[in-house]
Amino acid sequence: MMLVGLMIVALKVAAFVAIVISLMRWPKETFAVLAAILVINLVARYPLAAGIPAGLLTLIAVIRVMTKPPPDDPPQSS
Repeated sequence: MMLVGLMIVALKVAAFVAIVISLMRWPKETFAVLAAILVINLVARYPLAAGIPAGLLTLIAVIRVMTKPPPDDPPQSS
């Protein structure tokens, strides 16, 4: 049983070191991955609380697309 606990601690340390190294090498990508993991965990634990902001963002995106004026003059194909 002690060996299993030691393996879990070793995996946690390895994950922490991997995150720190990734933050030094690729900060934007690492933040994006950590944010995605956070969103996935939020949806898994609190589906309604996570669905409300997602619904609002979708609604805002749809409104922006629907209110965008059409292009002036599309190119004619011959």
